[in-house]
Amino acid sequence: MDRIIQKTLSLEAPLDIAYQLFVDKKHLEQWLTVKADIELKVGGAYELFWDPEEKEYNSTIGCKILAFEMNEFLTVS
Repeated sequence: MDRIIQKTLSLEAPLDIAYQLFVDKKHLEQWLTVKADIELKVGGAYELFWDPEEKEYNSTIGCKILAFEMNEFLTVS
């Protein structure tokens, strides 16, 4: 079974700062998840863990970066 997480939000912030909130491990761990494993390159990891003790059940384990352009877009799957 595929698990899909879809999140939409609006931020009142400069684009470069907003982009960093989604690609920088320390920022992600402050506002979205408990632990993040981010490797900002095509094919790199984009794994978020809400319960690091139960990585298989409450995470995006195995998620990879498909494409990105700094301050423009981030595509993960």
